[in-house]
Amino acid sequence: MPPLERVDDIVAAMDPKSFLLTGLRNFRDHVQSPKMEQIWRIIYLEQCRNPMAREMYVTEIVQGVTAFLEVVFRKYIERNQIRPYDPKTLAVEYQYPLFAMISEFILLRLDRRSTEEIERRMTDHAVFFSHLICRSEE
Repeated sequence: MPPLERVDDIVAAMDPKSFLLTGLRNFRDHVQSPKMEQIWRIIYLEQCRNPMAREMYVTEIVQGVTAFLEVVFRKYIERNQIRPYDPKTLAVEYQYPLFAMISEFILLRLDRRSTEEIERRMTDHAVFFSHLICRSEE
């Protein structure tokens, strides 16, 4: 995730749909680097056994990403680019399905299987969600 100090610039530079699709692309590029892929494997495999890995996953990944998205959605609401829903609810409704898809993506990569289908579903989810919340779709 980019630093919170850059959120205003990011929101000004791209519409919500582009933001969501760029986030997916950045995640995919990030997780596919050999070092980060290894870190993600450790976190996913150890979160049930290791309290530190579990805490990192819950705090940094789940809560951190959701909090970041809440700020972004609030900014888009202030700019009147998305409908005025509760930003925290928007963050949860967008991100929680992605957490499941990301888990599938990582497990497929662990088994050296194709991720093409799950990547398509992640993109479809971002597009679908943007259609639901964007004012331009009214």
